[in-house]
Amino acid sequence: MSFTGTLSWALGLLQAPLLLIWLWLALYLVFLTASGLVAKLRERKSSLDEIAPSTRFSILVPAHDEEPVIGECLDSLIAFDYPEELRRVIVIADNCSDQTASIAASKGATVYERNDMSKRGKGYALDWAMHKLLSEDNRWTDAVLVFDADTEADPRFLRHMDERLQTGGLALQGRYDLLNPFDNWRTALLYSALLLHNRLRPLARQALGWTTLLKGNGMCFARSVVERFGWNTYGLAEDIEYTTGLLNAGIRVESVPGAVLYAQAPQTSRQADSQRMRWEGGRFTAARRDGLLMLRDFFRHRSAAKLDWAMDLLTPPVGILVGVPIVMLLLDIPLFVLWNGVLGFVAWSWATALCGAVVYVMGGLLVSGADRRAYLYLLCTPIFLIWKLKIYATMLLGKGPRGWVRTERIA
Repeated sequence: MSFTGTLSWALGLLQAPLLLIWLWLALYLVFLTASGLVAKLRERKSSLDEIAPSTRFSILVPAHDEEPVIGECLDSLIAFDYPEELRRVIVIADNCSDQTASIAASKGATVYERNDMSKRGKGYALDWAMHKLLSEDNRWTDAVLVFDADTEADPRFLRHMDERLQTGGLALQGRYDLLNPFDNWRTALLYSALLLHNRLRPLARQALGWTTLLKGNGMCFARSVVERFGWNTYGLAEDIEYTTGLLNAGIRVESVPGAVLYAQAPQTSRQADSQRMRWEGGRFTAARRDGLLMLRDFFRHRSAAKLDWAMDLLTPPVGILVGVPIVMLLLDIPLFVLWNGVLGFVAWSWATALCGAVVYVMGGLLVSGADRRAYLYLLCTPIFLIWKLKIYATMLLGKGPRGWVRTERIA
């Protein structure tokens, strides 16, 4: 074999482990896309008007210095199409130094004021409030809802949650959408990513009987779940950790697509950088800690739900899914032209992995009913990839957040 042929084989073998991982990820995502499509075609509309509301909801709103947005959030929650006697709103004014508590009280919400600088963050605030609530409510609460302070909800949100709770649901997640999806290229691409994560994947998993990811916002738990677990996760990705804990306890998180909530997407570069580093850092930590454990449990118990959850934890963000095959193709194609050999097969394999990622993105947007503008904004993907590289470089240099940091709000 010639020197160039040997070098070609060597480069191909070096890429083989990463290539096999990417091909497996592509197959998994195409399967989810196809499952989501089948579920969408079989989806039936809920007959809410035939069901008498019965669940008594306590709605928790953790808020740390949320003066610019808390009023609009509470206006939305107060306007629910649900009997007033079966719901109450509790704002957790967590280490606040502004007018969050007084605004919440003026809107008619119950206010829990918490001051504990040694335990800062949403996870600690939720755990404290859940224990306080259950110890003081004389068993009035049937279910606990969690909304972020920058959230607005569809008026029939509680009706959809009540319907699912009446049929035995224990842990539920509403459909998380954006108030400002097309402010700029970042919000538009975040809108697309959220559709894939919050519409396509839950749609497929609901049909397959698997668990869906809690989003930290629009979550609903039956009283029995809150009594058993409280809120026992406090890291950067407390929602992912809580989902894993429930799955290990045999409790599946169910998606409730009719229960729609809307949150504000970061509009400035500073806001987006902070939120993305928190999300990516938390997800990386959860993947490193729990992903391989879920794979181990799959081989022990043959649980498809745990295999799926392991895959979800270990699947990188869409930017990396698309970016890695593109980089490898840019490397392999010129080398194949120069040296021939096995790199042609390797390049075709990377192209297959890239096609799988494209099918997932385009098919997922179609299944999710994306606004037409979302497809146009996909042309900004190269800018997005450069921005993500900057985020990852910042994190690798140890400059990302090490604890919970609230995203800066704009009124």
